[in-house]
Amino acid sequence: MLIVGAVLLAAVVIAVLSRGEAPPPAADDIPTSVPIGERPHYVHYSIGGTAETVDVVMQSPAGAEQTSNATLPQGISYEMSSGDFTYVQLQNCGESGEVTCQIYVDGDVISENTSSGPHSIVTCEGTVP
Repeated sequence: MLIVGAVLLAAVVIAVLSRGEAPPPAADDIPTSVPIGERPHYVHYSIGGTAETVDVVMQSPAGAEQTSNATLPQGISYEMSSGDFTYVQLQNCGESGEVTCQIYVDGDVISENTSSGPHSIVTCEGTVP
């Protein structure tokens, strides 16, 4: 039981920033030593588009996080639990361009949207199953 607790604690602490990478592996790739009901889910926020820079607000395991003037494309992945709220919002910082977002849970898209134009805003949200 102590090992399972240590694995879960380590899973909550992990957050990997990647640029334009594919979503993380499916939950089936988690070591089988962790019981199915206690396995974390891989949540990946993907942001893209033709806008030069965007302001980003997203929900992480630690709470809401905000980044200003981020470049595109980007992605960030977390390990989250069933029932956790997922959310990412982008606002185009410029006078033209398109912004897109997708949320993947264990490799499956649960939300995706696109918006275009000056200072346009796009939002994706959902709940980890």
